[in-house]
Amino acid sequence: YPTHWPDEELLVGYARLNVLLARRSLSLRTNDLWIAVSALRLDVPLVTRNTREFGKVPGIKLDPY
Repeated sequence: YPTHWPDEELLVGYARLNVLLARRSLSLRTNDLWIAVSALRLDVPLVTRNTREFGKVPGIKLDPY
C-alpha cells in the first residue's frame, strides 16, 4: 500500500482538470493527469520531454529537456 494517499485538494484538482480537458476535446493518460495536477498544485515546473501532451494543461510550467 502507498505510504501517502492523495489529499482532497489533489483529488478535486484531478477531477477539475479532467473535466476541463474533456470539454476542450482533449485528454491525458491517467498517470500524466496525476503528474500535471501535482505540478500545478506545488507550483513547480514539470521537467519533461513530453511537451506536446503536457502543453494541453492550462497554466502548467514546462521545462523541456
